[in-house]
Amino acid sequence: MTEQKPPPKLTELPAAYAAGPAPGLPPWFLKAVAWTGALGVLTANLSVLLPHIASLRTALQESFGLIAFESFSSAAGVLTVLGIGAGYFCGCALFYFLWVRRHLKFKLPFLIGSGVLAPFVFFFSLSLRPASDLGPMQTERLGELLAMVDQNYVRAGADHGGYWFATDNASMGPQGWTTAQVVAGVLQAPSSVEARPQTVERVRRSLAYIESIRQPTGWGYQDGAKTTVTEIIGWVATAEALALHSDPHQPVWTPAEEGAAKDRLFTDLRELAGRQHSDGGWGPLSPTSAREHQRTYSTVVSLMAFLAARDSDIVRGDARWTYDADIRRGARWLMLNATEGQEGAKGWWPNPYVRRTDGDCLGLTSQVMYVLAHVDRSVGLRPYDAAFAELRTGYLGRLREGDGQFASIQKRPLDMNCQLQDSESYLFGQPDFTLERSTFLWYPWTMAAVSELSRSTKLSKDERNKLAVLDDILTRRLPEMTRKDLENTVLYPTAETLFGLGVHMRTDAVLNP
Repeated sequence: MTEQKPPPKLTELPAAYAAGPAPGLPPWFLKAVAWTGALGVLTANLSVLLPHIASLRTALQESFGLIAFESFSSAAGVLTVLGIGAGYFCGCALFYFLWVRRHLKFKLPFLIGSGVLAPFVFFFSLSLRPASDLGPMQTERLGELLAMVDQNYVRAGADHGGYWFATDNASMGPQGWTTAQVVAGVLQAPSSVEARPQTVERVRRSLAYIESIRQPTGWGYQDGAKTTVTEIIGWVATAEALALHSDPHQPVWTPAEEGAAKDRLFTDLRELAGRQHSDGGWGPLSPTSAREHQRTYSTVVSLMAFLAARDSDIVRGDARWTYDADIRRGARWLMLNATEGQEGAKGWWPNPYVRRTDGDCLGLTSQVMYVLAHVDRSVGLRPYDAAFAELRTGYLGRLREGDGQFASIQKRPLDMNCQLQDSESYLFGQPDFTLERSTFLWYPWTMAAVSELSRSTKLSKDERNKLAVLDDILTRRLPEMTRKDLENTVLYPTAETLFGLGVHMRTDAVLNP
C-alpha cells in the first residue's frame, strides 16, 4: 500500500520560491538602499514642510511672483510622492534582504502584504501634497490692503473720520470721494471676528463725515463744492448700501439706527433716479436735453449703487424700493452703447459718442461687464439675454487670448489703464464744468467681472472653463497688484482693488462653500 503524503502546509512555498538563498550582497549595496530610503523620507518631509512656512512663502511670492511659487509648490508635491515612494520601497527592500531572505517561509506573505499596502502608501503621500496657496494668499493680501488703508485713516472731529486722497497730502484732511470709495471697498471685503469692531467704528465715523459735507443735492469733486457729481453720489450710495448688508460678526448699524441709515440711502437713490436720462443713461450732472451729456462711468457707478442697495434685504423689502425698472433701463443703455473695436470685439469708452481708434479701455469695459452680470443675476436682462451672451462671449475671448492691440490678461501690464482724455472732459453747453480726468483700472474690475459672471446659470461649458482659467490667472497676479497698491501714494486704486477682491472672495464663498 502506497503511503500518502500529507498535504503541504499553507506556509510552505512553491519550489520556485524555495530555492536556496541568494549569494550575500555587498555592504555598499545595502548602505545605498538605506541612504536612498532615508533621503527619500527626508525629501518628502521637507517638501511637505517648506511650502507652509509663512516667511518663506511670502519671500518666494514677493521675489519671484505667485506663478513661480505655485510651480515650486507643484514640484514639492511631486517630490513628496516620490520621496515617500522611495522610502517605502527601500524600507521594504532592506527588510527583505536583512530578514525575509533568512526566513523564506515569510517570503510570499511579505510580498503580498507589501504589494497590498503600496496603494495605501501612495494615496497617503498624495494627501500630504501641499494644497494650493491661493486661498491663504488672498487672505494675506487682503490683510495687507486693509492695513494700508487703516494707515491713511484720519479723525475729523470728535465723531467723524475719513481717508486722505493721497498719503503725500495728508495735511489736507480726509476727502469725501476717496472716503466713500474706501468704505465701499472695506465693506465689500470679507470681515473677520477680530477686525470687525474697528472696521465698524471707522465705517460709522467715515459715513458721519460724508454726511457732514452733504450739499442739498449730494457731493462734488471737492468737499463743499456746490456742483454735485453723479458718480460721487453713486459711490456714497454704494457705501451706504453696503453698510446695510447683513454681517455674520457685527452689523454696522444697530436696529435702532437702521431707519435713519435707510432714510439717508433712499434720499441718495432718489437723487440718482432723478438724474437718469429718458433713454436710460446717466451723466455727471442733472439730466439735460442733450443725450451727449450721458457718460459710461456715470451710468456704471449709478447702477452699482442701485444694485448694492437691492442686495440688502432690508432695503429691497422697504416700500420705497421702486427702482428695478431704472436698473433695467440703465443696463439697456449700456448694451446699446457698446462700441465695436478695430478687431470686431465690443467694449466701452468713457464717452460713447466719441469713438476712439487707439487701444482699448479694459478698465471701463470690465466695470460695465461686472454691472451687467450683476443686473442679470438680480433683475434679469430680458429681452436682451442674447445680446448680453454675445457681449460676454467676446469679452471672455479677448481676456483669454487677446487680439490686435488688446493684450491678454496673463501678459497685460497692470498699469496699462486708459484715462479720460482732455477732449472728453467737457460737456457741450456746460462751460463751467469739467470732468475729473479719471483713470479706469483694469485689474480690480476684471476680477470683479470674472467673479460675477461665474455666478451665472446661463453659461456654456466653454465659458465656464474660460472663467475658471481667467479666475486663476487673476488670482495669481494679486501679489503683483498688491505691491503696486502699497507703493502708490494715491488711495483710490487700493480701494478699488479691495472692492474687486471682495467680490471675488464672496463669490468663491458662494460657489465653493
